[in-house]
Amino acid sequence: MTIEKLSYSIPDAATATSYSRSFLYRLIKEGRLSTYKRGGRIFILAENLKNMIEEDAKNGAAS
Repeated sequence: MTIEKLSYSIPDAATATSYSRSFLYRLIKEGRLSTYKRGGRIFILAENLKNMIEEDAKNGAAS
């Protein structure tokens, strides 16, 4: 049984998306990707990550 992740740490999100960690931090700083913190670590909801990628793909974004 595979359990789908509900959220990703920055390194996990980078691996899952093939985006660099610095690019993810830039998206966060620009307000395009929301996060939350637990125990000093930053997490991204899987749904937020998916929505951002889908929106970029739909708009043909190239950053």
